[in-house]
Amino acid sequence: MRCGGQILLSYARCNGKQKRSVEMTYSSPTPFLNVTPLGVRQKITPLTTTSTPGVFANVLQKSIQEKEAPHYGKTILRGGELRHTLMAQAENNPSEASFLAKQYAHNSLNGEGVDLSDYPVIRYCATGEIVTPESSAYFQKTERWMHRERTALYEEEYLKGTPAAKILEKILNFNDALPEAFRDMANW
Repeated sequence: MRCGGQILLSYARCNGKQKRSVEMTYSSPTPFLNVTPLGVRQKITPLTTTSTPGVFANVLQKSIQEKEAPHYGKTILRGGELRHTLMAQAENNPSEASFLAKQYAHNSLNGEGVDLSDYPVIRYCATGEIVTPESSAYFQKTERWMHRERTALYEEEYLKGTPAAKILEKILNFNDALPEAFRDMANW
């Protein structure tokens, strides 16, 4: 049998006839695999819904600080932490700057950053807070407003002839100026 299961066959005589019984057992040699933005990891703790968001966030932060989270050999940074890398790329290559400005204007902060490792309890990656209908509604309302404003900023600067690297810098400043609760929900 696959996945560490066992099949036990036994034979017994009953009224002069040989009877065969089959007993199947299953035990998983490995815990549940979980794929997160930080890569594949194994869930080895039992499902619990009693932990508080603060405790969860502290444990998450501690584990991230103790061990870098490699993803194909690279550490995954939150949005604001990428600023120096993005600006260096944009300043060295005008076509890359144009691409980055357009992508960050239209395609950044496009969803809630959630952790499903304690499913069915869904939490925000950055804070460990449980996702509620109210927090999702707040995120969606802020996201709609943010997309309108950020797109208008990009188009206005593009029409003025602002260099793409400066447009990217303004978009990153815009993202960094969003409410902290929203940025945490988006894992920015």
